[in-house]
Amino acid sequence: MGVPLNQILPLLNKLAPAAWAESWDRVGLQLGDTGVAIDKILVCLDVLPAVVEEARQRGAQLLISHHPLFFTPISSLNFSSPAGRLISDLVKAELNVYVVHTNLDVAPGGVNDVLARRIGLESLTVLQPQPEELNKLVVFVPNEQAPAVYEAMAKAGAGQIGSYSHCSFWLNGTGTFKPAKDAQPFIGKQDKLNRVAEVRIESLVSKDKLSQVMRAIYRVHPYEEPACDIYPVKNWGKVRGLGRVGLLSSGLTLAELCNRLKQKLNLKGLKLVGNPETPVNKVAVCGGSGGQLMSLAKAAGAQVLVTGDIKYHQALEALSLGLAVVDIGHGPSEKPVIADLAANLSRSLKAANHQVEVVASQLDQDVFCFM
Repeated sequence: MGVPLNQILPLLNKLAPAAWAESWDRVGLQLGDTGVAIDKILVCLDVLPAVVEEARQRGAQLLISHHPLFFTPISSLNFSSPAGRLISDLVKAELNVYVVHTNLDVAPGGVNDVLARRIGLESLTVLQPQPEELNKLVVFVPNEQAPAVYEAMAKAGAGQIGSYSHCSFWLNGTGTFKPAKDAQPFIGKQDKLNRVAEVRIESLVSKDKLSQVMRAIYRVHPYEEPACDIYPVKNWGKVRGLGRVGLLSSGLTLAELCNRLKQKLNLKGLKLVGNPETPVNKVAVCGGSGGQLMSLAKAAGAQVLVTGDIKYHQALEALSLGLAVVDIGHGPSEKPVIADLAANLSRSLKAANHQVEVVASQLDQDVFCFM
C-alpha cells in the first residue's frame, strides 16, 4: 500500500529540521507530490543519473539527497541538456526528491557527528555552535478560557523544549479594553472601559511553527481581537552547529592519522598540510568545505582539522596558525552520513508503524581519482 509522503516528511524534518538550514540553502521537497504513496526510499549524496537508475531498479519512489537537485533558479527546461535529461528521467521514473543539506550538516547525529565517530574521536563538542532562533509568544486570555487556548497552542507546536512539551509561564493580571459601538465583545460592554481578569501566557515557538500556532490561537481564542506579542529570541537549546572537536583514544602522529583516515573512510588519497611527524591527540572535523573553521579549530586546541576543499591560500593560513589540515575531499567527508541517515529514518518509520524500506545508495562515488 505504501505510506503517503506527507506522513514521512515530518519524520525527516525531525531528524534534520529545515529551519536549521542556511538562509542561502535549498532544502526540503524539491520534486514530487506530497500525496504519493511511498514504500521504498533511497538515500544518496547526489542526484546523479546512475542513482536515478539505481532507484528505478530497486523500485524506490523517494530519493533523499544530501546535495540539492535545484540550487540556482531554472530559467528554462531543455530535455536535451544534462540537467534537463536528469529531471526528465526523474519524472518518468516517478521519483520524488527531498534534500537535507546544511540542516544535516549542523544536526546532532548528522554529517559531522558521523564523520567524527567514524574516525574514532571521543568526547565530542560542536566546533561552531549555533543558537536556536525562536520566538517568544505572549497571549492574553480570560482566566476560564486560558487552558483551552494553551492546549490548542501546544498541539500546534508551542512550548516544545527538547524532550518536554507544553512548556509555558502563566501570570495573572487585569486586561482593559473599550469596545467601539460596532464591536462584538466576548466580555464587557460597548463604548465602556472594561476590566477583565486575564492570564498572560508565555511560550517558546520555533520559526517554522509560528504560523500554525497563531492560527490555533485565532481559532480558539474567545476574543474578537486576541492580544498577542511576538519577540524574537535566541536560545542555546539543543546544541547544533558546524564541525566537531574530539579526542583520540591514544595519541598519533599526523602520518598515522592520515593512514587511519584512508582506512576508515576507504580513501584512495588525501592532501596533508603540515609535518607528518607532528603529534596529534585533539582533532577537529568538518564535512564538506570547512576551511573557514581553521581559526576556531586552533582556538579549540585541535592540532589538525580534517575537512575538504582546502584552497592554496587557506593552506598557507593554516601553516601561519600552526594548524595542520588534512583534505580528504568534499564527497568522502560527507558520504559516511548516508548510511546513518538511512538507518535513523528507518528506525523513525518503524516507531511510527510505517512499513517503508529505507536503503543507502551504493553508487555515490567521489568525482576525483588519483593517478
